[in-house]
Amino acid sequence: MKVLAGLRKYTSLYGEQRAHRGLRKWPNRNAWISEFILRETNKLRTSKQVSSRIQQLGAATKDLHCI
Repeated sequence: MKVLAGLRKYTSLYGEQRAHRGLRKWPNRNAWISEFILRETNKLRTSKQVSSRIQQLGAATKDLHCI
């Protein structure tokens, strides 16, 4: 699942200094993940689609450490 791969990559690049802020304070995260998905799969996913999917994953799976 490319959303998770993008989220992990974003977290590894930018997450350490922002980890204490929570999900809502990551500027341009969803746009970055959207571009990552486009580069990896050549499929366009909007920032809103990425946001919705991350929200679904967060609600369904509390043990994902990058969410």
